[in-house]
Amino acid sequence: DYFRAITEERVIAVEDARNDIRTRSFDRDYLSVQNIHSMLDAPIFDGEQLSGVVCLESSVRRDWSVPDISLSAAIADTISLMNTHEAWLRSKRALEYVSR
Repeated sequence: DYFRAITEERVIAVEDARNDIRTRSFDRDYLSVQNIHSMLDAPIFDGEQLSGVVCLESSVRRDWSVPDISLSAAIADTISLMNTHEAWLRSKRALEYVSR
């Protein structure tokens, strides 16, 4: 199941997305329609909550390399850090407002 995997795994690196148990549910309505064979997905979190996914896709079967996997994880981590920073700024502004 994709949604369980995306919250439990660091990244989902799938060479054959149409047949992999984690991604095959997307085949009929998305993968086949868009001619996607391989997927590399990394979760974006806002605190403990999944808030998005960095998705890299390929129209040919692809064995994702360690640099590919590292890049997708780094992008997702950067966005997660930006989410955390934005939440911190909102809290700081609210505290400053009530402290006046």
